[in-house]
Amino acid sequence: MTEIAKYLQILKQQKEFSSYFKIAKFLGVSASYIYEVKRTGKLSDKKCIIIADKLNLEPLEIIAARNCDNAKDMMSRAFWSKVHYKYKK
Repeated sequence: MTEIAKYLQILKQQKEFSSYFKIAKFLGVSASYIYEVKRTGKLSDKKCIIIADKLNLEPLEIIAARNCDNAKDMMSRAFWSKVHYKYKK
């Protein structure tokens, strides 16, 4: 499971969205897009910030998690992982 998928799950639970379809509607995207995000971890900065705002989190926490999911090499992954855990509550 990608880090972004974990935040989508938290969003679903904390904000009482009954399905990923409702999360998709909230974000203004299709349900298939949400399932693709869960699988790949690819999500725009804007959507990361919207999720962070809804969860009362620092936006960089979500952006760093997304970047960690999509890092192309171990050094990048280590960098974004460090940033992610710095901001994670």
